[in-house]
Amino acid sequence: MQRASLPGILTANTNGILSTVTSSSGAIITAINNVPMTIKAVLTCADPSIGEVDPEECTTTPTDAPCFDVTLSASTCSSPCNLDLVDKSSMAILKSHLVARPADTTPPTITCPADATALPNDLGVCAATTSTGTATASDNCGTTSIAPAPGATLTLPVGINTVGYTASDGATPANTATCTQTVTVVDTEAPLVNCPATYVVMSGSNCTARMPDLAAEATYSDNCGLARVSVTVSGKTYAPGACLPTAVCDSTLSATITVTDGSGNAAACTTTLLIDGPSPPQLPNPP
Repeated sequence: MQRASLPGILTANTNGILSTVTSSSGAIITAINNVPMTIKAVLTCADPSIGEVDPEECTTTPTDAPCFDVTLSASTCSSPCNLDLVDKSSMAILKSHLVARPADTTPPTITCPADATALPNDLGVCAATTSTGTATASDNCGTTSIAPAPGATLTLPVGINTVGYTASDGATPANTATCTQTVTVVDTEAPLVNCPATYVVMSGSNCTARMPDLAAEATYSDNCGLARVSVTVSGKTYAPGACLPTAVCDSTLSATITVTDGSGNAAACTTTLLIDGPSPPQLPNPP
């Protein structure tokens, strides 16, 4: 049990006949006009088990020692108690006092929803729309609220995200507890790419040709941005301006343009390279 603080529980009234002094052991009730009187202490609590008065009554004297000690249990969840000091002979209430409970300083406990490890992105955007899960909480006084509430809409970017939850109890000010949930959003959407159907490459006199900048000729996009673009011919990568494999004039080669995003999603298209040989020499007109 914890002794309640009762400073000034009896103070002088307008007639000056009631007075009190306080000490570390509780309230001291002095005599009324130097005439001893018996006073009952009636403690009323919502839960009768949480408080007690010792003794329940005492007789005052002009040199009274500490008379009543009011103690409350360490639990702080019930409503405050009311203490009535009553003249036993007349049952008149001499003083009523609200005995405040000790402050509730115990925070609630909270458990977050399980982590989400592979939430796919929404089509066309680098994020996912989802809802908050259901966190659970308990409190020594039994009353908690949790924010955000279950089902609240969240928009989370691709990557690892932390979602915080807070539980608050009914104390004033509220005691709180927090936890975090990890939600990982993954990009599962491939890029878009469009290649020209054909591309004419002029060859030199020896029927060799250089790789054109096909990446500049293609169009491509991705919901999260592209990491790389590559062009291959017969399975080999060629940078713009590099010599193509020996080719026969007026032949064709198949070039593949592959675009890859930062999550490893890829898309490809093909372009037919038309190798155009050099023009034949012009013969002079006969005379």
